[in-house]
Amino acid sequence: MGMSNYANYADVFDEKQIKKICPKSYKIFKQELSLIVKSHDSYDISNLIDTPESFDKAIQNLQNDFEVVTGLQLTLMYHSAEEQGDEVDGFFFHVGNVYQFTEEAKKFKKYIQRKFWVTYG
Repeated sequence: MGMSNYANYADVFDEKQIKKICPKSYKIFKQELSLIVKSHDSYDISNLIDTPESFDKAIQNLQNDFEVVTGLQLTLMYHSAEEQGDEVDGFFFHVGNVYQFTEEAKKFKKYIQRKFWVTYG
Protein backbone atom coordinates (compact mmCIF):
# COMPACT_ATOMS: atom_id res chain seq x y z
CA MET A 1 0.00 0.00 0.00
CA GLY A 2 1.36 3.43 -0.94
CA MET A 3 1.77 6.36 1.38
CA SER A 4 -0.51 9.33 0.94
CA ASN A 5 -1.83 12.46 2.60
CA TYR A 6 -5.23 12.29 4.29
CA ALA A 7 -7.43 15.23 5.19
CA ASN A 8 -8.79 15.40 8.74
CA TYR A 9 -11.06 17.77 10.57
CA ALA A 10 -12.43 18.33 14.03
CA ASP A 11 -15.01 20.65 15.50
CA VAL A 12 -12.71 22.34 17.99
CA PHE A 13 -14.20 23.90 21.09
CA ASP A 14 -12.49 27.03 22.43
CA GLU A 15 -10.44 25.97 25.46
CA LYS A 16 -11.04 29.31 27.20
CA GLN A 17 -14.76 28.60 27.13
CA ILE A 18 -14.23 25.10 28.52
CA LYS A 19 -12.40 26.72 31.41
CA LYS A 20 -15.36 29.08 31.96
CA ILE A 21 -17.98 26.34 31.63
CA CYS A 22 -16.24 23.78 33.88
CA PRO A 23 -13.73 25.75 35.98
CA LYS A 24 -13.14 23.17 38.72
CA SER A 25 -12.76 20.07 36.55
CA TYR A 26 -10.75 22.04 33.95
CA LYS A 27 -8.31 23.21 36.63
CA ILE A 28 -7.81 19.66 37.92
CA PHE A 29 -7.35 18.38 34.35
CA LYS A 30 -4.68 21.03 33.64
CA GLN A 31 -2.89 20.18 36.89
CA GLU A 32 -2.84 16.49 36.02
CA LEU A 33 -1.72 17.21 32.46
CA SER A 34 1.12 19.40 33.71
CA LEU A 35 2.40 16.51 35.82
CA ILE A 36 2.70 14.42 32.65
CA VAL A 37 3.94 16.96 30.11
CA LYS A 38 6.35 19.87 30.29
CA SER A 39 4.71 21.88 27.54
CA HIS A 40 1.04 21.74 26.51
CA ASP A 41 1.98 21.89 22.82
CA SER A 42 5.15 19.81 22.62
CA TYR A 43 4.06 16.40 23.79
CA ASP A 44 3.30 13.36 21.66
CA ILE A 45 -0.18 12.09 22.52
CA SER A 46 1.02 8.52 21.99
CA ASN A 47 2.81 8.85 25.31
CA LEU A 48 -0.56 9.30 27.05
CA ILE A 49 -1.46 5.64 26.56
CA ASP A 50 -0.28 4.56 30.00
CA THR A 51 -1.39 7.54 32.04
CA PRO A 52 -1.83 7.66 35.79
CA GLU A 53 -5.32 6.87 37.04
CA SER A 54 -5.55 10.42 38.41
CA PHE A 55 -5.12 11.84 34.88
CA ASP A 56 -7.69 9.44 33.43
CA LYS A 57 -10.15 10.43 36.17
CA ALA A 58 -9.48 14.15 35.60
CA ILE A 59 -10.22 13.99 31.86
CA GLN A 60 -13.29 11.81 32.44
CA ASN A 61 -14.61 14.26 35.03
CA LEU A 62 -14.06 17.18 32.66
CA GLN A 63 -15.84 15.32 29.86
CA ASN A 64 -18.74 14.41 32.14
CA ASP A 65 -19.09 17.92 33.60
CA PHE A 66 -18.94 19.45 30.12
CA GLU A 67 -21.64 17.12 28.81
CA VAL A 68 -23.90 17.79 31.82
CA VAL A 69 -23.65 21.55 31.30
CA THR A 70 -23.68 21.69 27.49
CA GLY A 71 -25.20 18.42 26.25
CA LEU A 72 -22.11 18.02 24.03
CA GLN A 73 -19.37 15.37 24.01
CA LEU A 74 -15.78 16.52 24.55
CA THR A 75 -12.66 14.59 23.47
CA LEU A 76 -9.03 15.51 24.07
CA MET A 77 -7.02 15.13 20.85
CA TYR A 78 -3.47 15.83 19.69
CA HIS A 79 -1.85 16.58 16.37
CA SER A 80 1.73 17.53 15.60
CA ALA A 81 1.57 19.95 12.69
CA GLU A 82 4.04 19.01 10.02
CA GLU A 83 2.29 20.51 7.03
CA GLN A 84 1.63 24.14 6.20
CA GLY A 85 -2.04 24.88 6.41
CA ASP A 86 -2.73 22.72 9.46
CA GLU A 87 -5.10 24.58 11.76
CA VAL A 88 -4.29 22.52 14.83
CA ASP A 89 -0.96 21.87 16.49
CA GLY A 90 -0.66 20.23 19.87
CA PHE A 91 -3.55 19.43 22.18
CA PHE A 92 -7.09 20.51 21.34
CA PHE A 93 -10.64 19.62 22.35
CA HIS A 94 -12.88 18.05 19.72
CA VAL A 95 -16.57 18.39 20.46
CA GLY A 96 -19.12 15.88 19.24
CA ASN A 97 -22.84 16.20 18.49
CA VAL A 98 -22.33 19.34 16.39
CA TYR A 99 -22.13 18.16 12.79
CA GLN A 100 -25.60 19.55 12.37
CA PHE A 101 -26.04 21.92 15.24
CA THR A 102 -28.30 20.41 17.87
CA GLU A 103 -30.32 22.69 20.11
CA GLU A 104 -27.56 22.28 22.72
CA ALA A 105 -24.81 23.11 20.20
CA LYS A 106 -26.61 26.20 18.85
CA LYS A 107 -26.15 27.90 22.24
CA PHE A 108 -22.35 27.50 21.92
CA LYS A 109 -22.05 27.93 18.13
CA LYS A 110 -19.74 30.94 18.35
CA TYR A 111 -17.18 28.93 20.36
CA ILE A 112 -16.94 25.98 17.97
CA GLN A 113 -14.63 26.02 14.96
CA ARG A 114 -14.13 23.29 12.38
CA LYS A 115 -10.38 22.96 11.85
CA PHE A 116 -8.40 20.96 9.32
CA TRP A 117 -5.04 19.20 9.17
CA VAL A 118 -3.20 16.65 7.04
CA THR A 119 -1.92 13.23 8.09
CA TYR A 120 0.66 11.36 6.05
CA GLY A 121 0.60 7.60 6.24
